Amino acid sequence: MPVERVTSSSTEETDRLAGEFVRRVRPGDWVGLTGPLGAGKSVWVRGMARALGVTDPVVSPSFTLVNVYRGQVNLCHVDLYRLRAVEEVIDFGLDTLNDEDTVVVVEWAERLSEAKLPFRWIVDLQRTDETRRNITVDELVAADAEDSRL
Repeated sequence: MPVERVTSSSTEETDRLAGEFVRRVRPGDWVGLTGPLGAGKSVWVRGMARALGVTDPVVSPSFTLVNVYRGQVNLCHVDLYRLRAVEEVIDFGLDTLNDEDTVVVVEWAERLSEAKLPFRWIVDLQRTDETRRNITVDELVAADAEDSRL
């Protein structure tokens, strides 16, 4: 899939775009979110969670590092903002979160790119003004044509 670029002009639109994105994601996929503070990464995760059937409130795991939500497909929400070194990822066990029934979404994925986490998707959110966001979706590993989708 070629890189896709879209623009969102509101929080609600970012939420909706994330819900549409989920139609391409399958259980077992890892999604890396990149972009500066305030770009809308947590909004994107909430939109994905809603589309996956999560009904619990979705909050950023800045201090707990990981939140797992149950839905039609489970969502594991990881926030790497406070982690600074690859060794912390290994100590934390992030590389053991692989689960064929769960979508793993990692905020601040760019912080530890050398950790070689198994991302299939990278979604970059860039704030252009108070409400507008430029969003780039890049599929790093092409899906097999026979794979089922959500």
